[in-house]
Amino acid sequence: MTQFQINKTDPARTRLIEMTPADYAATMGEGDVLVRVDRFGLSSNNITYVVLGDRMDYWQFFPAAPEPGDDAAGADGWGLMPVWGFGDVVESRCANLEVGERLFGYFPPATHLLMHPDAARPAVSPVVDVSAHRAELPTTYNTYQRVLQEPDYDPADDDLRILLNPLQTTAWALREQLRDAAWFAAEQVVIVSASSKTGIGLARALKQDESAPAIIGITAPKNRDFVMGLGLYDQVVSYDEIEESLSHRPSAVVDMAGSGDVLGRVHRHLGDAMLHSINVGLTHWDQAGGGTGIIRERSEMFFAPGVFQKRMKQWGAAEFNRVTQEFLRSAFTESKGWLTIEPMNGLDGLDAGYALVREGQLAPGSAIVVAP
Repeated sequence: MTQFQINKTDPARTRLIEMTPADYAATMGEGDVLVRVDRFGLSSNNITYVVLGDRMDYWQFFPAAPEPGDDAAGADGWGLMPVWGFGDVVESRCANLEVGERLFGYFPPATHLLMHPDAARPAVSPVVDVSAHRAELPTTYNTYQRVLQEPDYDPADDDLRILLNPLQTTAWALREQLRDAAWFAAEQVVIVSASSKTGIGLARALKQDESAPAIIGITAPKNRDFVMGLGLYDQVVSYDEIEESLSHRPSAVVDMAGSGDVLGRVHRHLGDAMLHSINVGLTHWDQAGGGTGIIRERSEMFFAPGVFQKRMKQWGAAEFNRVTQEFLRSAFTESKGWLTIEPMNGLDGLDAGYALVREGQLAPGSAIVVAP
């Protein structure tokens, strides 16, 4: 039983903490379940969780275990980066969640997760972890799908679901927010970090909407050919071409990377034509909050669960699920043309994979799936 922990103040520092079955047995109470984490994804969105760990309470989802011999305070400086994945119930003291159930949702980068499901929910509904430390966190992230109850569940799609489900639903929610705002009166949507999986998802979502403005992708020079090959963007501009090639048309900017330098250059270049800017990701962890020239009074931080809740209230849960699942199914199909999955077995090598993602060294068409 192992946890991969990240230092909260220095995300480049990591450690593996081993726990014994007795450690879990000592804390497992009535109504708890123990889940064996089967696999999880690792991509740039996880770096956003690390950078925003304190600001948006991502560190609060999964308590970090102390090193052997330490009390709980010894783990205060360390956190567990949330990841999306699958897990199987291996021990249950909860009447409506049996051993053998397979769950999809938010997990720690660890071999196991101790949960306290809401026992009041029927056995045919999604599982909601109501552990005390998660009580104030968004329900969206506390909810787990019982995938064996899904009529169209296909284990062959597990890796795609891990990697694309959170990113593509975020992309869909971004399109919905932009559309609700009448595109902020923009003539073009400028996607910074156009090679990111969420950026690709947003471009795809915009492409499906005939009322959407032109789609402009900004990317690193090394990723330019990859982005152009996707066929989703009306124009692709590399970082070194911003001042030369980015049109001054009224623009809505969606930033997936959080590079203060790049975003500042885009804002300065567009000036009054920069009508609104949405910050989605902070994968440039070393530049979080930096950058000169950013027009902060016309900028906002994106929060996907707010859009999900709005649409569920408007449409009802059944219609919301139908629309988003249809979007995801088509995303799975299309991604097979550009996405390469890099498998990783065990947590021992996770530090190297995490470093690749953290430093932006993973190829844009690649993603890591870890089987701890």
